[in-house]
Amino acid sequence: MLSAVALLYINNILLPIKLKRFIEHEAQTYLKRQVTIGKMQFTPFKGFVLQDIRVARKDDRKKPFIEIQSVHFNILLTSLLKSKQVIIPALHINNPYIFLAQNKSDTWNFSDIITKFQDTRNVSKKYTFLMRKLVLKNGELSFLDQTHPDSFQENIDQINLTISVRLDKSIRYNTEFRLAKESFVNSDGTYFLETKRLNSHWNTNYLRLSRYIPFFNNFSALTWEKGDLTQAEFDLEFQPKYLQLIGNSLITNPDFSWKENKIRSKHIRLNDFRLALNNSQWEISGHIEAPESTIRIPKNKILKGDLTANITQLTLSKDLFYLQSDIETANTLVNFDKTFHYEGTLKSSNFRINKSLDTFVLRGSFNSNKTKLSTSHDISVKGTLSSVETHLSIKKGLLSLQSNLSLNEGNILTKNGTKITGNFSAKKFTLTKENKTIRISSPLEISIGKIILNDQRKISTDLKTENLKLILNENNSVNLETKLALSNSDIRFDKIRNFKGSPKINLTYAYEPKNNIHEYQALIEFENAELSQINFLQKISKIKGNFQLSNDTLFSPGISFHSKEIDATLQGTLTSFTNPIVDVQLTSINTDIQNITALFSKILKPYNIEATGKAIIEGKYKGSILSFEKENLRLKANINDAQITAKALPKPITSLRGDISYKDDLLSWTNLKGNYQNTNYLTTGQIKNFFRPILTGSLKTDKINLTTETKILNRAIRILNVKGNYLQSTYNFLGDIKFPEDTAPVFDLRGNLRLNTDDLSTLSSQTKKIIDDYSLKGEFATEVLFRGILKDWLNWQLVLKAKTANFSIKDYPLKNIALDIELRDKFLNTLDLTGSLYDGNFNIKSSANVNDPNTPFKIKAILKDLNLSKLRKDGKIKRPYLSGKLSLETFLEGPLRNKEDWIGEGIVLIKEGYLGQLIPQISEAIFTEASSQFNIAEQRIFTKNTQIHSSALSLSCKGWINFDKEIYFDITPILDTPTINSENIKIDPSIFFTKAFSVSLSGTLDNPVKKVNASPKKLLKNTTDILKEGLGTILQELF
Repeated sequence: MLSAVALLYINNILLPIKLKRFIEHEAQTYLKRQVTIGKMQFTPFKGFVLQDIRVARKDDRKKPFIEIQSVHFNILLTSLLKSKQVIIPALHINNPYIFLAQNKSDTWNFSDIITKFQDTRNVSKKYTFLMRKLVLKNGELSFLDQTHPDSFQENIDQINLTISVRLDKSIRYNTEFRLAKESFVNSDGTYFLETKRLNSHWNTNYLRLSRYIPFFNNFSALTWEKGDLTQAEFDLEFQPKYLQLIGNSLITNPDFSWKENKIRSKHIRLNDFRLALNNSQWEISGHIEAPESTIRIPKNKILKGDLTANITQLTLSKDLFYLQSDIETANTLVNFDKTFHYEGTLKSSNFRINKSLDTFVLRGSFNSNKTKLSTSHDISVKGTLSSVETHLSIKKGLLSLQSNLSLNEGNILTKNGTKITGNFSAKKFTLTKENKTIRISSPLEISIGKIILNDQRKISTDLKTENLKLILNENNSVNLETKLALSNSDIRFDKIRNFKGSPKINLTYAYEPKNNIHEYQALIEFENAELSQINFLQKISKIKGNFQLSNDTLFSPGISFHSKEIDATLQGTLTSFTNPIVDVQLTSINTDIQNITALFSKILKPYNIEATGKAIIEGKYKGSILSFEKENLRLKANINDAQITAKALPKPITSLRGDISYKDDLLSWTNLKGNYQNTNYLTTGQIKNFFRPILTGSLKTDKINLTTETKILNRAIRILNVKGNYLQSTYNFLGDIKFPEDTAPVFDLRGNLRLNTDDLSTLSSQTKKIIDDYSLKGEFATEVLFRGILKDWLNWQLVLKAKTANFSIKDYPLKNIALDIELRDKFLNTLDLTGSLYDGNFNIKSSANVNDPNTPFKIKAILKDLNLSKLRKDGKIKRPYLSGKLSLETFLEGPLRNKEDWIGEGIVLIKEGYLGQLIPQISEAIFTEASSQFNIAEQRIFTKNTQIHSSALSLSCKGWINFDKEIYFDITPILDTPTINSENIKIDPSIFFTKAFSVSLSGTLDNPVKKVNASPKKLLKNTTDILKEGLGTILQELF
């Protein structure tokens, strides 16, 4: 009953009236803010219960500073009564609310409370307050920050917090809350009172960083545009002078700026990340992943890539920076406006940086795959770059770098289009810099290297250097010393010319900038090198020897080489590389002449000229290379026992010996001897202007003496003049001879000949036989125009005009002979022969179609008044008294190859002559005239009207002669009437009237057979015999 009365008193009078007013008054006095408590009571289970507690804001009483829906707790009365200790086993706060504000003056809305608390902290108190546990449920905090231009306000709700004081002098807590109604945070941990160490674990699933980062003054350089902390879990350890944070976190789509640099990434992931602060020294480690990252730097600079870093150790302090890490940036892009561009994948392994007060050391191995790099100097590089076991140190002004550098599958392109490819390496590369003097030493190696200057100029080589030493001094002077070995080199100077070989080079070089002096020395050694397509030499191989290079001078004691099957040695000097001047000598001993003529193949090939034999070659040149001075070139060849063959020559020229020299674009020879078809020749001549060669010279034998001037063109010869004599015959020609690739030579010649038959008989046995068989003798003056191929006579164009005053055939004296021949377009238009024989003029005109297989022809021949007495007196006729004038006119045509189709006609006349007397018994039967009309057909010459006349009688003849000289004629005497009645006839004249007497002539032209026919039988035999004898005498004269 007493307890009930006490409880009623406490809940109705003490707590709600007296104690409530006391607490409100004291709290308001202390806090300087209005404080109200809605209800205060005591229950056996909860203890003291305070409800609707409100503390108003100092600046606005209508707005709460703190509001609490309810608070309940118990107090241990024994401790309170015995030792004046207020011990609260557990304090429960439900649905609290607090408003925190940071003013523009950078003060808080509770700063005065903190100040007063600090002022009264050391004032002695009657009671000691202890609390073992705090339980806060569903709290809310409203935060306002007015220190920034844009005020920041945030609500933190669903706050649940449990704090417990443990017997081991530690405080255990567990909390969770929500930020901005979207981010949940939970944490638990322990604070050790004696060591002042806090161990806690934190976890959040979403945090909008762009909302919170801008309002941390320590990150004023940071502007966070967007990006959320979507996952974070870490352990936090804190104690005096030590802070450590270990955990994992993920920031998605970060987009922020650091000062003027804009940074963006797909996400930033930190795994096993550790951040520690120990006595002012920061320590960082862990794995960082930031794919699709972009950093934009002012002035058009950009960095992109997928970043991955394993930081083993990062130590930062006032005097120390140490980093050890493995870093990889895939799909890297670095672009600095137009000055630098890089693409690739960057990797660094065991990367270490150690920086102390006066020392900087960098170590590690670096690699760049799929590299694409370009610079403002318009140089681009592709390939795989690596720097292995790199060691860079800087200490007290001394820089030292050691590394193994390489560029694999390198591709370097310069502004002028030069392209360099290959694998490049510089093992044990060393660079030092001290007092602005740089020293570099390294063996450089290039494998499968190529340098492409343009489409035509290319270099392919493997290169190694030994003892490369390069010094760059403070005054910009340079010293270089190295040994280079090139192998498998292929240097192309243009589309067709190139060098192959493996030269070795010893080089020293010095540059003194004050006076712009370059000094260098080099020894270049060749072994089995090769040059191709070097002008007319085509290819130079087996190059062996050395060049000595020194200060604008190149000297060689002797370089041997092989070209066109010629082994030669070259020695001499080259001075002035800007305008090279050379003084060289060339010697080739026992050289095959066939290889020398190969140098002039363009000139000789059209004529199928080949030469064999041996020669000694000597050459000299002193003059400029850039502007070749051909007048300073000297060449000499001593030929011994050489031989020349040509398609136009039936047999070779042998035993050729003598000297040939070249000077001032002039190739000359003097008294060059040779033998052709057992005839010794001696020639002197020259060829000048090799661009358009002109040949002049002479040729002599025991029969020939000629001179010529000829232009040698491209596959052609232009004969300006060829003249001379062969024994007594002379000639003078000009024209062209062309040498097509697929046909025989084509001639186009014109000129004059004076041919002597005695000279022609010496040309060959065939011509001698023809001349001897026909007893040809005389000399022709001839004009000739000839065009065509020698063996293709059907297509000749030939015009020939020959004349001679005296010529003999078979001892027949021909006079004033004129021969005209014209062959054009496969037609013999003209084959005319005129002249005189024994006072008789003859004119023969003929033509033929030579294109027709049967060769149809036409001939018309006229002979007028041939003097038979002169013919007889010249011994051509046996009959001593034959005389008269013979005339003939005939026409013949037909196919030349088919005699049976020949047809023609003609007439023969003899007048004013003496053809013979028939018989003495008829004194007036002296024949003085004859005539004959004939036809030609069926390979025969027919006549039906051939008459041999005398004043007394005539002989009538009819019959034929065939082309085989077979003959048949019937000859009948016809006595005119006055003669029959003459008293001088001593025979019976009746036989003429009855035509009982005739003669048949048969056999051949060379052996005629005569037969006399007498009828009737009653004729006196002696009369018949007389006539037969007389007629036979006449026929003998004719046949």
